[in-house]
Amino acid sequence: MLMLLVWFGVGSAFAAPRMSLSPPTKDRIDSMIGSNKVMLFMKGSKVMPQCGFSNMAVQILNAVGADYETCDVLADDAIRSGIKEYSEWPTIPQLYVDGERGNSSR
Repeated sequence: MLMLLVWFGVGSAFAAPRMSLSPPTKDRIDSMIGSNKVMLFMKGSKVMPQCGFSNMAVQILNAVGADYETCDVLADDAIRSGIKEYSEWPTIPQLYVDGERGNSSR
């Protein structure tokens, strides 16, 4: 399943300036990733994705019958910017499986 989603990590060569990840935001992200075998940080929700890439990620996870949770980054600015700092990756969606982020180098 992870191999199906690695391309969702592909982003722009132009990264935003690095900001500091606050300890409370890092703790929240750690908790979400640690509490869920498969965790998708996305724009929107499972029921109503708000971008094409998030929609495709949800469709793939649903097609393979994955048990997963999501976090709508549009509803929380701290998580929206924090997940990019946490992963050192500039784009969303971001998928974590067993605590590791899928990326395009695998």
